[in-house]
Amino acid sequence: MSLNWDTTGCKDSEKVREDGLEWTITECLIWYTMAVDLGEITEKNIEEFYTRMIMFDKANEGGMLIDEGKHRHITLAELKERIGLTTNVSNKTKIQFGKRIASILEEKAKRELRKEKAREK
Repeated sequence: MSLNWDTTGCKDSEKVREDGLEWTITECLIWYTMAVDLGEITEKNIEEFYTRMIMFDKANEGGMLIDEGKHRHITLAELKERIGLTTNVSNKTKIQFGKRIASILEEKAKRELRKEKAREK
């Protein structure tokens, strides 16, 4: 299934599609909709979207956005500029998202445990 998106609902839909950093941020947020299990950015869900995005970044040790060669988080202001962005991603509850983040963290912990055990040998 393809990831479909639409920026026409954004306040300044031309700006969020401009070449360079503006488009890079928009493209990252399109992919973040899959990462955070929310198919759109709205006034109503912006704080939840931002919170999930930061949780995802922390669980994966860095943000998706690469700016000037470094990973960084997308700011709340940059996210607000993209209110109205929609994708065909299905929304999941906080609990469903939390379980996925917990699973990511558990797998990372298990990998660390395996590494420690290997060093002990």
